[in-house]
Amino acid sequence: MLEINNPIKGERLQVAENDFEKKMDWFSAQAACAELGNDWRLPTQAEFKLMYKELHEIGKGNFNGSHYWTSEEDPIQNHLGHHTLAYYFSFTRFVGGGFGCNGKSFQASVRAVRNL
Repeated sequence: MLEINNPIKGERLQVAENDFEKKMDWFSAQAACAELGNDWRLPTQAEFKLMYKELHEIGKGNFNGSHYWTSEEDPIQNHLGHHTLAYYFSFTRFVGGGFGCNGKSFQASVRAVRNL
């Protein structure tokens, strides 16, 4: 497993060595991480920025996908009060990575993390 320091929270973050085999929608991504047990989850936006800097920039992490789901939803709600969009991190969007927002049915890569 891969580990990085989170200077913001002063914690260690364990990063799964590989993506899930298939791309998935946001709901399936949440469920797949939770099914791993032991507090595995989708990374936050801040954690993806750390993974880019601490792993991707030095050729570690096997990040093969271009868009990865984050755990964060867009704050805007639809007329039924539901959050229909979620953020993804793109390793290829900008130098240093970047974020975008898409419908939760969008198929993106998934990488699980957990706090140590």
